[in-house]
Amino acid sequence: QKIARVETQEDAYEMTDELIDRYGYVPEVVENLITISRIRYLCGLCGIESVIQRSFDVQFIMAGGNKLVKPLLSEKDKEILGEILDFLTQ
Repeated sequence: QKIARVETQEDAYEMTDELIDRYGYVPEVVENLITISRIRYLCGLCGIESVIQRSFDVQFIMAGGNKLVKPLLSEKDKEILGEILDFLTQ
């Protein structure tokens, strides 16, 4: 439940630190859950109600039912998106 409340990068760091203190490490699966929680929060701020990943693309369902379909990101795209996310959350 605490992971579901992660909103900011600081929240993510604090959650990771808490898990390391308690268990000694954080498995990649748990790191992914923390990231997903943060993405859900940011999507909500943008009016995105749902994100659905399929084999070759990701669908963003907006308030009102409009859909935005994007192909899955390359590693370079992920790097650029990460930089944008870092900039927006500073």
